[in-house]
Amino acid sequence: MLTNDKQISKLLNLLLRHSPETAHLNMDKEGWVSIDELCTNLRLYKGINIDIETIRYIVKTNDKQRFRISDCGKKIRANQDHSVSVDLGFEAKVPPEIQNVLFLVFCLIQMTKL
Repeated sequence: MLTNDKQISKLLNLLLRHSPETAHLNMDKEGWVSIDELCTNLRLYKGINIDIETIRYIVKTNDKQRFRISDCGKKIRANQDHSVSVDLGFEAKVPPEIQNVLFLVFCLIQMTKL
């Protein structure tokens, strides 16, 4: 039985980042899981009673901002460090200082070809 917020947060972390299948959760390609399904499946498959308000509280008070609730308020996902394949919708960008270095390397390579 989970007795405090830290234990609940660790459980959510495990399920939403690494092993949703252990609670029979249906995770979409962006890592979202229905909060209703999460609560129901934790009760059915793990014998753990957690309500939606507790989950909302954990998300709101987590100091590392590990979780996010969808705009509609019906889904939850982990924000980072998944070992399961998810698309968080972030665009990969090369920092400007790296772009400058790459440009200089390219120029030097071109100069050596002359």
